[in-house]
Amino acid sequence: MKKSKKINMEIVMENVPNDLYFEILKFGRDNLNKNLLTKELLFEHLKTKNIEIPHNVTEWLWSALDGTVFRNLSNSESEEFILTPVAYFQFLEHERLKEARDDTKISLSHSARALKRSTIAIWITGSLAFIQILIMLYQIILNN
Repeated sequence: MKKSKKINMEIVMENVPNDLYFEILKFGRDNLNKNLLTKELLFEHLKTKNIEIPHNVTEWLWSALDGTVFRNLSNSESEEFILTPVAYFQFLEHERLKEARDDTKISLSHSARALKRSTIAIWITGSLAFIQILIMLYQIILNN
């Protein structure tokens, strides 16, 4: 009896980018109107994005995506699939979160600049006050 070769998913997943799932969702969203999405087209698209999936993992990955991310169009043995509504909304939520993170980074950058400017303004105000005190002391000394 032959033993089937077991795939070490930890090793495989170390080489897969973190945004693989969202790249797959993006591909599904971009192809919603084409009514033609096949497993082959998906993996070709991933190759164009320099995401290499080992050949022995493609079937495992597709079976994980089938039904949850992609749904068969005709509920038969057809090779054509579309993005499921749940996956589409996950993608939209991911895009909104990405935009929110980007906006937060911009806001933090602006607030850091404002903090630097206010620190400089306080330092200048303090320096001017100190100079004014020195001038007043000098005038007091000269008058005595």
